[in-house]
Amino acid sequence: MKRAARFLILPLLLLGFGSQALANISLTAAPPADRQFYFVLNPGKADTGAVQIENIGSDELNVELYAADGTQSNQGTFALTTKSAEQNFIGKWVYFNDPVIHLKGNEKKIIQFSVKVPDKVSPGTYSGGIAAQVSAANNGDTKGTSVNVTSRVVVKMFVAIPGERVTKFDWKNFSFVPGEKNSKPYFRIGYENQGNTVLNVQQKIDISGFPGIQQTIEPPIANLTQGSVVDIPVKWDDPPYFGIMTAKATATISEFDVINNKNINSRTEEKSVTVVIINPIVYIPLGILILVIIGIAVLLLTKKKHKKVLVKSSVEHKVKAGETINDLAEKYDVPWKTLAKLNKLKAPYYLKPGAIILIPKAVKSKKK
Repeated sequence: MKRAARFLILPLLLLGFGSQALANISLTAAPPADRQFYFVLNPGKADTGAVQIENIGSDELNVELYAADGTQSNQGTFALTTKSAEQNFIGKWVYFNDPVIHLKGNEKKIIQFSVKVPDKVSPGTYSGGIAAQVSAANNGDTKGTSVNVTSRVVVKMFVAIPGERVTKFDWKNFSFVPGEKNSKPYFRIGYENQGNTVLNVQQKIDISGFPGIQQTIEPPIANLTQGSVVDIPVKWDDPPYFGIMTAKATATISEFDVINNKNINSRTEEKSVTVVIINPIVYIPLGILILVIIGIAVLLLTKKKHKKVLVKSSVEHKVKAGETINDLAEKYDVPWKTLAKLNKLKAPYYLKPGAIILIPKAVKSKKK
């Protein structure tokens, strides 16, 4: 038997409401194991181990020990299934002679367990663990409304079945999810472990683009047990109010060597997705800006159209020696500024004899 160790305490599971404090217990792998259990067993073979359970408080407790299969949290990190969940591997292979342990205040006990692998089981590394769970009812409620408060601590366990090792990984999804109302946008990353080894995936998302965005998000390492499928939401804590960007996700996939507690056979994959953000907070100033741009465009088009009409309805006048722009304005009853703009004249508005001047509205001159 090979055994190594690693200790993992899952978050306390709080069921219902109540003011009673959670029970104070600890669970560790007993020697010769060190912090976690690792067994190498052929199909049909068995082995034994032990855990140390300790009541760190002063109240007497009844503690239930049970095994459970490994799974993933919603962040893709290692977790154990609940006691009521269907158990298929380690949760069915580990046995305790007496799973309910009574502990006095500050008492600790060493509890033996056995691991028996079925005759027919596929090669690979199976993950799970042993959990210690304490339940206590709130006192003083005589109306049948007492609430149970449950705490759980666990020790991780791996069982390796010798045979061909298959490391197969499928990156199923990388997508961007726009925020709704007051929620922030986020990303989703989906992985599947299609092999029979345990995989660790180190993740990183680099975001760049308009307007000058350069950000990096580093989610926790995802732990993929044999045959697991995960869909991980990745928070974006500081998104811009608006922009068009590219998000590039990098995943470094490694087989986890549970014997030596290290990653091996690493490789890297990348995926990209286009990100478009328009936060509702920018709708009003953006709408005003769009209206201003539209107004300016309409004004320019109106002026251009008006000028075309003037040119089309104009007649030509050949400048005589000594004529000024004021002379032509008075003669044709047209504002001198209109003549200047139509003919692109600039101060001092000198008229060269023989030049052709356009006169709008084709009116007859007052002076014959």
